Amino acid sequence: MKQSSLFKRLMHINMLLVLITILIVTGLLIQLFTGFYYNEKKNALLEESRKLNNTFASILMGNIIPGSLAYELKFIDQYLNARIWLLDRRGIVYTVSTSQDRQAVGLKLSLDEVKEVLSGKVVVIRGSFGGMFKTPVLTVGSPVYFGNAIIGAIFMHAPIYEIQAALYRIYIIIAISALAAVVVALILSYISAQKLSKPLVAISKAAKGIAKGNFDIRVAVDSSDEIGELAKSFNMMANELQHLEEMRKGFVANVSHELRSPLTSIIGYLDGIIDGTIPESDRNRYLRVVKSESERLSRLVSDLLNLAELEAGIKLNLRNFDINELIRRVLIKLEGKIDARGLDVEVDFAKDYMYVEADPDRIEQVLINLLDNAIKFSKEAGRIAIKTYQKDGLAYVSVEDNGIGIKEEDLPFIWDRFYKADKSRESKVEGSGLGLSIVKSIIESHGGDINVESRYGEGTKFTFTLKVA
Repeated sequence: MKQSSLFKRLMHINMLLVLITILIVTGLLIQLFTGFYYNEKKNALLEESRKLNNTFASILMGNIIPGSLAYELKFIDQYLNARIWLLDRRGIVYTVSTSQDRQAVGLKLSLDEVKEVLSGKVVVIRGSFGGMFKTPVLTVGSPVYFGNAIIGAIFMHAPIYEIQAALYRIYIIIAISALAAVVVALILSYISAQKLSKPLVAISKAAKGIAKGNFDIRVAVDSSDEIGELAKSFNMMANELQHLEEMRKGFVANVSHELRSPLTSIIGYLDGIIDGTIPESDRNRYLRVVKSESERLSRLVSDLLNLAELEAGIKLNLRNFDINELIRRVLIKLEGKIDARGLDVEVDFAKDYMYVEADPDRIEQVLINLLDNAIKFSKEAGRIAIKTYQKDGLAYVSVEDNGIGIKEEDLPFIWDRFYKADKSRESKVEGSGLGLSIVKSIIESHGGDINVESRYGEGTKFTFTLKVA
């Protein structure tokens, strides 16, 4: 039904445009040929009038005998199929070319057209010539000159029905051509509408399949026009949706695993304490394990809520503050962890004060996450370097460690949720795996960028930017 509707709509639009164009062109051609044919007929009559001028002028002035005039008039009459009336300077009909008009010889014509011609004008009119003819004629009147004096007039009358008969044959040719054009346009419109509607219907069908959860559907791209670009964009969207769906499934699986692990431990140890499986002497030790797992579960839920808030577009409390001072406060908070690992911290501030426009609480969260990772993954008695500088209106903050580093093939995925959860099993470092996802969301919500440089076994460096206040 949709395909039929779209196909018909395209067909109707194409045919409407074709019909309007053909009607306009046909009308213009009819007007053009009609004007051209009448103009050619008028010019032919005027040309013969000019040829006849000298002969008739000489007759009126008595210079030649009018014997040959009848023959010449008859020849022109048959050649142009035009009835010729010759008038003297008084407007009296001197002679005519056909016996049908003999009754007009000797009549004095007082028509306005006759007066105009005798005054020196050339007239072209359509009608019955003042009722002198029963059928409409095309009349061309021109003055007869002898020197500079007007001594008479020539009127040639061509039947309009003959002109219309000739034009009718032309109209038939135009109509046949227009009909042929409509047929060709109909075929081309059918092909064009089918070519346009087919990929659109395929895209619509694929979109419905994706809406139902089938993310493997793709649309064939067989053109480089706008439809082809649309198909490419649709396939790119389908790829992104498929990737998001895979991420969603992985996220759900990871969340389930991360929640199940501490809950299983908590329930197992509590059952052991309740049913007496765990002896009284070991209860405090296992209760501490339960507390630790509960705290781990609490941190995971807190991180998930935090990430959900950020992705929902939580409003930032933007203020101007000194990023260097904030780094100092964060280092004081983490002093215990730093000392426990025996780490050396190097701080390099390009300026004593560097004010940025950001949400200080969120940026503190970023610094804690990055420094916490640097502490956890640094070597014992290792080094952490923190640097701030300003460039092109942006404040740059970098956190670098000389720890275990990240493999090159893993770098594109470190921003994915629970990336660290999988790695924690190998490195034995605890963490929810949501820290870097939260960091990236916070920095991007501020309109900044964050990137990572790392060499496996040598260390990692994170650098992010903020807007300078």
